[in-house]
Amino acid sequence: MRRQFEVNVFGTVATPQAALPPVRPRRLGHPMAVTSMGGLMAVPGMSAHCGSKFALDGILAALGKAVARSRST
Repeated sequence: MRRQFEVNVFGTVATPQAALPPVRPRRLGHPMAVTSMGGLMAVPGMSAHCGSKFALDGILAALGKAVARSRST
């Protein structure tokens, strides 16, 4: 499970963390990532995968709102 979260969550989150600082002053662009159906429904036998995708979907949703809020101020 730890490896699944390392790859699916922490690895994916590292990309916008690296990209946002130079992009933020321009107030342009949209954060985007591709997840899977595992973030929308639980599948028996795939708890680590689905859990990591649920986590990633939540983090990306919050990040999108934070970026939108900083764009409007």
